[in-house]
Amino acid sequence: MGVVSRYCSDEEIVNHLRLYFDEHEQYTFPFKSWLHTARRTDEGILLTMGTRKFLIHEETGAVLKEV
Repeated sequence: MGVVSRYCSDEEIVNHLRLYFDEHEQYTFPFKSWLHTARRTDEGILLTMGTRKFLIHEETGAVLKEV
């Protein structure tokens, strides 16, 4: 369905990621430009955004944890 997962849209994943950023960054950070860094692992999808890494559930798009 999206770049990161075939089960949920990129917009859903971006909405989950916004919760891990401060108020200002939530709408100024270029989330979509980092979606190409996604790679599948045994635990989920690892998404690297600059110096931060997030583990994403492939089916729901929810952020499992910041790595």
